[in-house]
Amino acid sequence: MPTIPTVFRSIRPNDVQFRPFKAYKNYSLKNSTPAIASASGYFAYTGIYQNTPPILGDSDRVEVSNSIDDRNQHVVWKQIDHKYYRHPYDPARTCELSNRMKTEKRLFMSASILTVPYFQSGERLLPGSVEVTASGITLRDDAAGNLRDNAIDTSSMMDNDDLKFYLSLNNAYRLTENGTGLTSGKTKYELRRHDENVHLESIKLTTGPVGGLSAQFINPGTSSIRIPHDDIFDRLNACDDWTISFWVYAPDASGNHTIVSKFAVTPEQQLDRRKSTVVTRDKIISNLPGTLTTDSDFVKYRRPFECYLEHQTSTCKIHVRISDGTYQRVLTVASLDENEWYHVAIINNGSTQTVSLFVDGANKQSTSMPPDVTGNKADLLFGNVNLTDTHAASSQHKLAEFRLYDTSASAAQLATLADNDATNPKLYQTNVAGNIFYRNGQIVVSSPLDKYNVTNGAFFNSTFNASYKGQHTIYENEVMIRVPADSLNVSMNPSATYRPPAGATELCDEAQSHRPPGELRKTMFTDGVAFPYISTIGLYNESNQLVAVGKLAQPVQKRDDVDMNFIIRWDY
Repeated sequence: MPTIPTVFRSIRPNDVQFRPFKAYKNYSLKNSTPAIASASGYFAYTGIYQNTPPILGDSDRVEVSNSIDDRNQHVVWKQIDHKYYRHPYDPARTCELSNRMKTEKRLFMSASILTVPYFQSGERLLPGSVEVTASGITLRDDAAGNLRDNAIDTSSMMDNDDLKFYLSLNNAYRLTENGTGLTSGKTKYELRRHDENVHLESIKLTTGPVGGLSAQFINPGTSSIRIPHDDIFDRLNACDDWTISFWVYAPDASGNHTIVSKFAVTPEQQLDRRKSTVVTRDKIISNLPGTLTTDSDFVKYRRPFECYLEHQTSTCKIHVRISDGTYQRVLTVASLDENEWYHVAIINNGSTQTVSLFVDGANKQSTSMPPDVTGNKADLLFGNVNLTDTHAASSQHKLAEFRLYDTSASAAQLATLADNDATNPKLYQTNVAGNIFYRNGQIVVSSPLDKYNVTNGAFFNSTFNASYKGQHTIYENEVMIRVPADSLNVSMNPSATYRPPAGATELCDEAQSHRPPGELRKTMFTDGVAFPYISTIGLYNESNQLVAVGKLAQPVQKRDDVDMNFIIRWDY
């Protein structure tokens, strides 16, 4: 009777293991080689802000294109703005990096973008692995999506948690056609609790300190930036610690030029009897005294701060006034050169109740604070006192980087606020020069600082280098094959079988070796003289379809006296 071998055994569910693990591969590229080219999959782009869409068929309008594939630079800018920056911290409206506690996302008027192909990045770029060098700058990934320039030391900068109000014009270019010119509309400013609308009226955006933007107040009586009152402005009293910091450009125009004020315009709700509705109207203090520094009528207007420039012959003075309605304090610094940028800081020490005026980091004057409350409900106005400011001449003074902190800045912190070094300035209180979008495989460098915009951007410099790690998930599968001693003991090799002559049922051992393969097993393989060897293990699915084959490095003898186990592993 023929011997029927058994070749299939079921696998226990708990003998199958599935383990994913992460693998990381190093990549590097240079602009001096053909690494960045359409054939390689790497693309380097320059993006430039332009609010006016291109007009099809307009031959007079010249569109700026990227050399790698002629893609419009304005379209490139709009693309990354839409994907990442227009709603930077809204998880539903941005593709990546929506945690504002970890990531600083700011898109300036120009940007350099490097796109990494999927096969050179895998599932994502490994956080913390990106490094970009070009023209003496080195930018490193901080694993939170920020591309940082460690040449800008942040150890002495103000704590961002203490920043309660921040007005930067570096994002206001979105209201204009090409980043400059007259604007009238709304933008956003940073308030620690929420973003609010800022009303800009007759403001011209011009170059600010170290490549940023500033607000230039150009029309007397109308130029202004108006910000609604918030209770954070009520915390500027004698016993409070606080710091006000801003940059101002001293004009060469005669007259007095308001930098910031908070007392003359207060929104009030009134009943409109004709419409039987409650409306909000401005209560404006008009007919202000003509001599801003000496008239005692100003004392009665309670205000936490008021700053203005007084132009003299070829120089300017800065005046700061604080009043509690009964007592007024005036701080003055003279002999500021016209047509120059200056950093101004007003710092109050709550323990000593002493307020000091600093210009370019130097203490110019100190005095005691008014003893009573200085807060009011008026709106904050930049460039104007009461929206019809007769004191402003044909003003050309500028304002940039206005900050309010609820702490007294130390000497080291004040030095960073006033640092406008041409190479590594600290006045923006950050060393973030761009972002890494790990899952999308894009690296963006965008900053007001000029050093990142040399030769059309960081990724177009001849000395450009970049390195990063790509993340790949590898799935390791492991199956344990259990082979009992009493199973699978018959060889499947055809040479272990024979075909007897017609009419014969079995041959002797000597005759079996001279017969062709057939349906009978040779005696030596069935009586324990010769043992089979295992060289291949096949894995089958429930439909008996072969799905994997495991080849042993060398055949293993199958023993009938002990159980044997085999472990098969494969990755993909």
